[in-house]
Amino acid sequence: MKLLSVKHLVFCFLVMAFTIGLAAGYSEAGDRVSSACDLISKEKVNEIFGTKFDEAKEAQHRENGDLFMSLCTFNSSDPNSLDSCSVLILYNPSLKDPKVAVEDHIKSFREGIGNPNYAFEPVDNVGGAALYDGAMKQLLVFNEGQMLIFQGFGKDQKKQLIEMAGAVLNK
Repeated sequence: MKLLSVKHLVFCFLVMAFTIGLAAGYSEAGDRVSSACDLISKEKVNEIFGTKFDEAKEAQHRENGDLFMSLCTFNSSDPNSLDSCSVLILYNPSLKDPKVAVEDHIKSFREGIGNPNYAFEPVDNVGGAALYDGAMKQLLVFNEGQMLIFQGFGKDQKKQLIEMAGAVLNK
């Protein structure tokens, strides 16, 4: 498997954000969180990843009318560890059908990186529709009005990201 360069990873993240319209809230502004860091606690992340993380840090926050984006990161407390995880929430009321959003995302992403065969793995029973991207170490979850991106670098990363998504979605 060919690994993507940092330049490609940054580009892929931007394609993801713009695919959904630069940001995915819920259909009513009062239902959405004010920060991705409100979605999951440090204690829950510690439990899922089996390691100690520092306090969550909001890495980015943008709002523009109904559009909203927030990125929260957790880094390992161990200075010798590269374990980290993050959750990005994008709110966009125009995102109606999660299954259509998945199809649009895959098409746009593949076109953006110039690889029509780039592989995503569908994940059942997580949100309205979900994809796992092993190369980027991400779980993408699509719901009406929102997209969540979970990223992590643990020992059993896919399972941990699915568990993290479950904790957020069942909160």
